[in-house]
Amino acid sequence: MPISDSGPPHHTDGRIDRRYCIRLEFCGYAQRRFVVRFCDTYVGNAPMRADANALAWAHSSERRRIMLE
Repeated sequence: MPISDSGPPHHTDGRIDRRYCIRLEFCGYAQRRFVVRFCDTYVGNAPMRADANALAWAHSSERRRIMLE
């Protein structure tokens, strides 16, 4: 679990990256979970919003790393 929750990913200029969507959805578990999507493509899910934000940040970091290669 993340120590601090910095919210959804941001662009390099500090604006929130609106391409990421984090919403509660039923996705095969007994309870709804926070589902992370990037441009409507499934990224992952987590039981807590802070964990979903961490998933989105990890996805964003990986995308940036690949783009810089």
